Amino acid sequence: LWVILLAIVMKFGTGPVFAAKYLSILFGAAFSILIYHLAISVKLHRGLAMVVAMITLLEPNMSYAMVSGMEVTLTGLTMVAALWAANERRYLATGIFIGLMVITRGELALIGILLGLALLLEVYLKRDSMELITKDEVLLGLKVYGPALLLGGSWAIYNFSINGHPLPNTYYVKHYYGLGYFNLENLLAIWKGFFQETALMGGLLGFVILILWVMGAIALSRKKNLVGILISITPLIIVYSLSINLKLYDAPWNFFTRRYLDFLLPIITLLAIAGFCWLWEKVQMLKRKELRLLFVLLLAGTIGFYAFQAAPLSIKLADEYSWNCRNIAEVDVAMGQLINELLPEDAVIAVTDAGAMRYFGNRITIDLLGLNDHRNIGIRIEDILQRDMPDYVALFQNPLFDEWEFLTETWRFTAERNTILGGRELILYQVDKAALSQ
Repeated sequence: LWVILLAIVMKFGTGPVFAAKYLSILFGAAFSILIYHLAISVKLHRGLAMVVAMITLLEPNMSYAMVSGMEVTLTGLTMVAALWAANERRYLATGIFIGLMVITRGELALIGILLGLALLLEVYLKRDSMELITKDEVLLGLKVYGPALLLGGSWAIYNFSINGHPLPNTYYVKHYYGLGYFNLENLLAIWKGFFQETALMGGLLGFVILILWVMGAIALSRKKNLVGILISITPLIIVYSLSINLKLYDAPWNFFTRRYLDFLLPIITLLAIAGFCWLWEKVQMLKRKELRLLFVLLLAGTIGFYAFQAAPLSIKLADEYSWNCRNIAEVDVAMGQLINELLPEDAVIAVTDAGAMRYFGNRITIDLLGLNDHRNIGIRIEDILQRDMPDYVALFQNPLFDEWEFLTETWRFTAERNTILGGRELILYQVDKAALSQ
């Protein structure tokens, strides 16, 4: 979906950076508005719903995600829109948002399936007839699942037409299908990351939020509201889905990991506030002034602790995200511009970091990892080089490559401080095809 949206905006003459940044900010604002309406939909007071919306904008991870492309904001927007539409029993809107959600991030398909089942089961349990399935239930199923099948099916057909598989290359390059259906090490890595790297869940505050989250789940699950139950466990479903798809336990908790999880923070905030309100109602029933005072102090302490953690994390993330941008500019973009300016127009370049180098290099570019070429998925670099015989190779410095006698270094770019790249030094090698063929 983000590719289509970028293409539409760029069709009007904007550059890719402008399109990605401003669409991300726009969707971040829309995410905040929709989470507000979702909070109202689950019966939160308007003032507290506004707090949820503001934390969506101000949580350090979320605020930096909003200026870093659409991976977080578009994902969160489509998911929250689907949850809101389902809770309002707007069946066709739910189906449309589930469809958009699935073609935004494949891991969210599990949420879409369960959301549709919750709506269908709710209708089924309320009817009096003994029929296996009614006409109304068939129409409801088409409304909820039809758009998802249409959009997801179109996406699968497109993928199959270009790579012979129903999923895009990224799933076969980045996803690990050998993780099993329950990977405790991965789950613990996610838990550890949340408690160390987010202001909302960091340290002692995280345990308070988790307790309130459980209370919020109880509040949303009352009156046999199946959609409410699903909303209350949405973060758990996403974390589980991610834990059996991506190998996170040996990955640093940086941009690469956070982009898959940051959009859960507003949902967790909403559930925690719902839990606080549920507990407050119970305290009010006891008519004990000391308990009311204790709860007011708890709320003030939670907000204060959040602000205390958010400030230094904002500074840390500002430094990290700015260096991420600088790394790409001073290494990948610089190499791409060098390729465009100095290498022959018919030169073929093989790279392991195809994004900026392919875009700015303006040369036939072979992606050795396979993200842009399904033929290379799971194939050794040296085998790809022997098969395609490129003129040049751009690789991050590695002692293994220094031993390959068919490569001669011609240029290198070095990151002053590497925070996001596959290596600190990116080297452009000229290929001796005669030596490579042997």
